[in-house]
Amino acid sequence: MPLITPGVGDTTYANSINQLVNVLQQPPGGQEVRRYHISGNSYAVGVFLTTYVLSRSRGTVPVSATIDTSGAALLNLNKPVANNLTSAGVQVYATSTAVSTVCIVGGNLTYQY
Repeated sequence: MPLITPGVGDTTYANSINQLVNVLQQPPGGQEVRRYHISGNSYAVGVFLTTYVLSRSRGTVPVSATIDTSGAALLNLNKPVANNLTSAGVQVYATSTAVSTVCIVGGNLTYQY
């Protein structure tokens, strides 16, 4: 559903308010797509590189999170993992596969509610 901006003097309807509520607190079956990026330098094989991706939804814990590598292909990292789902966000991490080298990965993170 596209967001609608009420004009000056317009009557506010329940649908207008529900738009805001559904962005801030996702209903069951809702989805939210965010971007993530991890980069760093590894000092050993198996080093954890991590980032925390905040969710716009507050008060609703996602059922699951799916990640891809469409933003930056894996470079000296294993496939990233989403961990520790909370109502505030999720931790995304990957482990290094090489020593003393640049490690990069990035893409979309999709929350399912």
